[in-house]
Amino acid sequence: MFSRKLFFVFGVLLFTFSILAGGCGSKTKKKAPQVGEKIYPVSVTLVSSEDIPDVLEIKGNFFPSDRLTVKSEVEGKVSSVSVAEGQSVAAGETLATINPEPLRLLLEKQRLELKEAEAKRDANLPLRSVLTPPTPPKEVSAAEALAKSANPYPETFDEVGEEPPSPAPTAEMIQPEKSEALKRAEEATVDRIKADIALTEKKLEAATVSSGISGMVTKKNITEGTVVAVGEILFEIVKIDPLFLSIFVPKEIVGSLRLQDRMDVSFANPADQTVMAEVAVISPDPDLQNKNYEVKLSVSNLQQKLKAGMSGKVVIPLEKARKGLLIPEEAVIQKEGSKYVYVVQAAVAEKREVELGGKIKGEIEVKKGLKPDEEVVVKGHATFDEDQEFVKVESRVL
Repeated sequence: MFSRKLFFVFGVLLFTFSILAGGCGSKTKKKAPQVGEKIYPVSVTLVSSEDIPDVLEIKGNFFPSDRLTVKSEVEGKVSSVSVAEGQSVAAGETLATINPEPLRLLLEKQRLELKEAEAKRDANLPLRSVLTPPTPPKEVSAAEALAKSANPYPETFDEVGEEPPSPAPTAEMIQPEKSEALKRAEEATVDRIKADIALTEKKLEAATVSSGISGMVTKKNITEGTVVAVGEILFEIVKIDPLFLSIFVPKEIVGSLRLQDRMDVSFANPADQTVMAEVAVISPDPDLQNKNYEVKLSVSNLQQKLKAGMSGKVVIPLEKARKGLLIPEEAVIQKEGSKYVYVVQAAVAEKREVELGGKIKGEIEVKKGLKPDEEVVVKGHATFDEDQEFVKVESRVL
């Protein structure tokens, strides 16, 4: 009985070992191609070990480089709306129109009032009739009176000694002068009407609502027929080209940064994209919590692939250097979230998963998975079907 049990246990162990051995056998490395097996022509390069500047990786968030709240400068009914939410607009582009007809009528009335006021200011006062009093009789001296009395043949009333008849007063038309107070009042009236006209012209211009920046309409609060008041918010627009990436840099590093310094920024969505950014703003004051300094990087976003709120990562080189492994970017294959390369040993290319760092000197740093001077495939591996493939090295890239 005991021997039967022992034999059964031995059989189970032998069966298990055979399965494991078979499984391991399927993962053994290929040694030589069999008849009919495909051999892939490839180009390879050596994994190089080089001095790499140490870096500081800092994550941040993208946000619009400008934001505009468009408010109504006039009251009235919206006669047309030219844009929709999510639409891109250029600076100066028309967004909506508020009915301008009441303002046009008011402007016409004010211009007529101005003509009347200017005519009144420039006109003279009406002529006025003024009576001129007669000239008073001439006084006669004692000698003249004695001479007249001695004349036996007087020829005039004076010589006879009688008073001549008094002349009648005469009427004269004169042009009266305007008083200074009247002149000032008329000039003030003209100036006031001119100011009213300028204000109405400005309102008429503001009845056509336009965008002050290039960007995207994120909010539209009106439709055709809406009655709006002065100061009411009509649209909100954000500028997303360029976008800003906000990062907080330690005080030990911020002193090495300068405006217009350029550095790589990577973001995960779309996957593992890298763009060039430029330092636009360096805050003079640290944040109160961590004592780090905010730095804003300007990132071109012409294709609008980046969105406000997305996260990005910037790599800031430090002064000290370290040893690191570099390979060409074309050696890396990305599939289903994994990154791997094919390493060539004895005419066999074996798939190997790697952990990558940043881009340096036009190549990619390999943090884990490779050793110096190993050969990796850089051309010809795109059509590989299995984890191991037979290859023929046709060229080596330096």
